Amino acid sequence: MCPLSSKSLNPFFTVGYSHRRIDEFLRVLRTRHVVTLIDVRHSPVSRHRPEFSKRNLLRALEGQGIAYVHMPALGVPKSIRDELAQTGDYDVFFAWYDANVIPHLADELGEYLTNDEHLPATFMCMEEDPSQCHRSRISVALRRLGFICIDIG
Repeated sequence: MCPLSSKSLNPFFTVGYSHRRIDEFLRVLRTRHVVTLIDVRHSPVSRHRPEFSKRNLLRALEGQGIAYVHMPALGVPKSIRDELAQTGDYDVFFAWYDANVIPHLADELGEYLTNDEHLPATFMCMEEDPSQCHRSRISVALRRLGFICIDIG
């Protein structure tokens, strides 16, 4: 884990997009003065919501002055998502995520944990309900590191 020189006063946010139109999604980010959107989908493609696929989302965010960063290392591989879809067992899913991804969280996010110019930042994934999404595990891990992390839907 990277050494953290100081804790940011800026919160981190988490957000899902599945239940929003792109204009509403952008309004939510602007309301929170988000500077950077961190896409934590393993594959940043949406067949059902193409406006949230990487290229389209990047264009929409640029128009709002919000930086886009894709961090696939914080995502969930398709094989694990498929297993969750078959079993519905979130305890197993979150245990996998906590064991395989969270130990590398500070290394992946080092620049954001130590440099306020990228903040506030929000972690984006698809799911509406954060309790059924790996972004909730990112939030828990950040809180354990002493950061503020709030779900904004």
